[in-house]
Amino acid sequence: RLKPRAQYGEAKNLAKVKKEGRWDGGRNLAFPEVPDGNKDLDELSMEECRRLKLDDVVLMRDVLRRLMMAADEAAGNAADFQRQQGHIVRYDDVIELEHVMTGAMITLTKNQAHERAAKKVECLDAGSEASLFVLKP
Repeated sequence: RLKPRAQYGEAKNLAKVKKEGRWDGGRNLAFPEVPDGNKDLDELSMEECRRLKLDDVVLMRDVLRRLMMAADEAAGNAADFQRQQGHIVRYDDVIELEHVMTGAMITLTKNQAHERAAKKVECLDAGSEASLFVLKP
């Protein structure tokens, strides 16, 4: 299935924060729920720090802010997909390829394929910048 170009900036930043492990002291905790945009971020970060027994309220506020931005980005991607569904695909359009049965995204990897000039592709659950393809004539 062809999908229009999605944005992955905030999701990438969030994955980087999780990989660093600094926000939770290396305990590999799951991120908290995405906060409601109407609530005070300072209060929420203090509550989450108390609940998870963490010390750095500023870092928790940053994580919650990034979670909100990633949720907004995902909602924008979904809206863009709905808006562009049924439109004609043209050369130089940036698209993603989704495996219909599994929902996995076709993604180029850094690993070398068997042939020297070829690129290796994999099906990954979540898309990334490596999942974007430009249609060339």
